[in-house]
Amino acid sequence: MKIKGIKVICNTLDVSLMSFDKIQTHSFLELNGFPVAKAVYVHHELFWAERNRAELKENPYKESVFFRIKNMNFPVIIKDTSGLSSYGMEVCHTFGQVKNFLNGKKNNGDKIVEEFVKGPQFAMEIWGTPESGYRVFKPFMVSVNQYGITSPKQSVKIGPVGGTEALEEGTCTHEGAFPLAALNTELLRLAKLINVNGICQVDFGWDEENKRWVIFELNPRLSGMSQLQFESQLGCPYGKERPAMSLKFPILEAEVLQKLSSMPFVKHVTQTVNDQAKQNREHGYCEVVLTAENFDQLKENLITLDKEFSAFMEKSFFNTAMKLFERLK
Repeated sequence: MKIKGIKVICNTLDVSLMSFDKIQTHSFLELNGFPVAKAVYVHHELFWAERNRAELKENPYKESVFFRIKNMNFPVIIKDTSGLSSYGMEVCHTFGQVKNFLNGKKNNGDKIVEEFVKGPQFAMEIWGTPESGYRVFKPFMVSVNQYGITSPKQSVKIGPVGGTEALEEGTCTHEGAFPLAALNTELLRLAKLINVNGICQVDFGWDEENKRWVIFELNPRLSGMSQLQFESQLGCPYGKERPAMSLKFPILEAEVLQKLSSMPFVKHVTQTVNDQAKQNREHGYCEVVLTAENFDQLKENLITLDKEFSAFMEKSFFNTAMKLFERLK
């Protein structure tokens, strides 16, 4: 389209390919001085280089990988380098667990082993173009499962999260306040460095042990955050900002969807259905975005939603959302 002279708002192919590969993303961020978790890359073919090759009596690459992992801080998380939606992730609390995983059948491709960041996790977006400049939106807190992993198909998001702009890097006075000024500066630097052209979603966490932000990955495209970010910080009257949250329902029938959409505080309903899916979690879901004038009212709206749709809302999502409200106090 650009060759034909058509103006396109789209991130470059190089940036898209870099963000698709988690080890490329990690290396790019680390080389450019962005905060990331310590990691070890495991090249699958080199790790199994001795297979079916009788002349290779030893594998120094495998020994090197295990040596570096053994010197990491545990727990660690093992990810596919090109995985999505948290599929294939494994949290290991000991070196022995990592060794068993990498020596087992689950090690079926390139992996990245990262130190597990203990603390709340977040997501946000950067909107803009190199010509117009960038807006770094306020982050939303994202729920994690029992393993401490975020799952886009199972997560709850609430925000925007308030910050303490006057705090210096590495400090945090209480659970609900985070040093957002330093984070915003880094994300603005990131946007300029990769020349964001449109939208780039960023996943990151607050490292409670080391009192710092850690960037996990980039998604240079429209994401599950886009509608939520819009409803909270762009779609409200008179340019005001309002609390918002998103949560999932199972696949709903048309009449239930219509009733859900008619609730005054429900601003967006999207249903995704995959009839060809083999696993239950892949069959689909209904995502709902609700807003309010303040966080107390948002919590009341959630309770109302649970009462009105108790036959459809999974209690796990409701309980997770309530825990996030407590975390944000």
